Amino acid sequence: MVRDVSATLALQDVLLQYRNEHIQSVDISQTQAGFTNLLDHANWTLASGAQVALCGPSGCGKTSLLNVLAGIEKPASGSIRWGDVELAKLSARQQDSWRRESLGLVFQQFHLFPCLSALENVLLPTRFVALAPTAAMRERAQTLLARVGVRANADISVLSRGEQQRVAVARALLMSPSVVLADEPTASLDTNTAQTVATMLRDLCREQRSTLIVATHDRDIASAFGAIYDMANGKITLR
Repeated sequence: MVRDVSATLALQDVLLQYRNEHIQSVDISQTQAGFTNLLDHANWTLASGAQVALCGPSGCGKTSLLNVLAGIEKPASGSIRWGDVELAKLSARQQDSWRRESLGLVFQQFHLFPCLSALENVLLPTRFVALAPTAAMRERAQTLLARVGVRANADISVLSRGEQQRVAVARALLMSPSVVLADEPTASLDTNTAQTVATMLRDLCREQRSTLIVATHDRDIASAFGAIYDMANGKITLR
C-alpha cells in the first residue's frame, strides 16, 4: 500500500504535449510540427500545506496539469513527486491506492448522484475500499456536511448549485487527503455563492493541512490565495 503523509510538490523538467488539433488557445509554446507544449520542461515546487491559485487563459493546459499532478495523465518526460512518492514509478494499482488515500478532487461539475442523499454521496469514496462505510466514516461525513451547511438526508435533486458543490467539497475531503486539486470549482456559481464555497474549501483544507491547488478564471477567487501562479507559454510562473 502506498501512503504519503507529505504533500510537498516537486515538478521537475516536465514536458506535456498534445496534438495541435486538440488545442484551441494560441497562448502556448509550439514545438515540432503537429504538437504543442502545454508544459515545456517546466519546474514547480510547493511546500506541504500550501494553498495556491493556478490561473491562465482557456486552453493553456490547467486541467491537463491537474490531471498530471493527480497521476491521471502522464507527461512526455520529467517527474512529478508528492513527498517521497514519484507518480511515474508507481504501478497502476499503486497509483489508484495513492489517489484513494492521499488525493481529493473537486470539479466544476459536481458529479453527484441524485438518487442518493447528501450523506450517501459524501460516503461514495468508501465504496472503493469497503463494502459499507464504517461508523467512523459516517460520523466524519456527517461532521463535514454540518461544516458546509447541508443536511445529511438532503435530496440532491432539490439542492441549489452552491449546496451541491458544498456536498462535493465534503466528499473530496472525506478521506482527509494530503492533496486537494480543484478544477474551476466555482465557475458555475454566482459571485456570492462562489466566494462562500471557495472560503469553505480553503478553511477545511487549512484545518487538515492539505496542500490545495485551485485552477480558476475568477480573479476574486484567485486574489484570496497567498500565491497565484500563471500558466502560459508552457511555463508556470509566480505572479
